[in-house]
Amino acid sequence: MKQRYYIGVDVSKGKVDIAVLNATKEVVLEQIIKNEVKTLNRFFRVLFRKLKIEKEDILVCCETTGIYNHPLEVSCTQMDIFLWVENALKIKKAASDLRGKSDRTCYSGVVPFPNQSGISIKRDRVSNLANHKLKKLLHMAAMSCIRAHGELKEYFIRKVKEGKNKMLVINAIRNKLVHRMFAVVKRQSPYLREI
Repeated sequence: MKQRYYIGVDVSKGKVDIAVLNATKEVVLEQIIKNEVKTLNRFFRVLFRKLKIEKEDILVCCETTGIYNHPLEVSCTQMDIFLWVENALKIKKAASDLRGKSDRTCYSGVVPFPNQSGISIKRDRVSNLANHKLKKLLHMAAMSCIRAHGELKEYFIRKVKEGKNKMLVINAIRNKLVHRMFAVVKRQSPYLREI
């Protein structure tokens, strides 16, 4: 059986974020509703009428969140809807390319990602799924840059004087180095400091 719509559900304690995609992976609906069986059942009934589809036409997907999944599981069972529950780490690894960051900076671990779940919002964090060897090499290069005379040392000093966290500034320097390396490779010419 081939589904015509896929429903991705991000489950948290009090609410669920829902995205409905068609077979060509276009988002046709995004909605945030309460994480309650009654509300979820109402959502699915309205969705079936609005899209003129049957329960066999959809697949609901979510990550494991322990007890917070329970209302969605009950709703899908009551409505006889197919539900796919996936391990959260597997989804996180698969989605690392889809967070709006470029591959070069994402895999080298120099770009912070939003760190939030439900109503809990923490400060942005660099992905721990990064290539650790590459991240270590970039860190050593950034440390060399701030010890040597040059524009990156000046940048470091200026940002720290502005009150920025030192590790945040070092991370920004690592990011600058990655962008410069890729520019050099892309242009096939040595790096020249703009004056």
